[in-house]
Amino acid sequence: MFKIPDNIKMKHVHGYPPYEQMSILKDICNKSTPYSETRKISIGMTKKKNKNQQKWLTDKLKGDWMDKELIIEIALFESLIHYVEKEDGLNDAAYELENGHIDQKTANANKKRQKELKNAYLYLKNERPALQYQVDNWGGTNVNEYLILEESFLKKDTKIMNTIVKYRGYLWN
Repeated sequence: MFKIPDNIKMKHVHGYPPYEQMSILKDICNKSTPYSETRKISIGMTKKKNKNQQKWLTDKLKGDWMDKELIIEIALFESLIHYVEKEDGLNDAAYELENGHIDQKTANANKKRQKELKNAYLYLKNERPALQYQVDNWGGTNVNEYLILEESFLKKDTKIMNTIVKYRGYLWN
C-alpha cells in the first residue's frame, strides 16, 4: 500500500483533479525525482491555460461597470447573433426532413422556431440600432414623448429576450 510521507501535505496537489492527485503524490515521494522537478512536470501537464471559447461574448462585456440588466441584454442578444452568423443556426430544416432525420411535425415546429429567431435577429441587426439611436439622441422637449419612446424600445427588447430564452435549448449547432 502506498504511504504518504509526513512531510508531504495534500496542499501540494490542491487544485488538481482527483484522478491526478495520487499520481502526483507518488511522483513526489519517488526518491529519483526531486519534489521541485515533479511539481514542474505536473504543472506543465495540468495547468495549461485554456483558450477562451466565448471570446465573442466576453469582448462585449469588457470595459466600464455595467448594470446586470445590460449584461443580460448583451449576453442574450450576442448569443443569438453568434448563433445566426457564426453557427449558421437558421439553416433550413427541409434537408433534415428530406433525409428522414425528422418527421413533418418536428419540421413544422423547427420552421416556427426559426421564423421567430430570424425575426428576433433582424430586429437586433436592423430595427434596434435605429430605435437605440432615437432614444439616445432624442431632442424633443416633451418628456412624455421620450418616456413613450423609451418604453416602446424596452418592450420590444423584452419581447426579443423572451423569444431567445424560450428557444435557448436550440441555440447550438
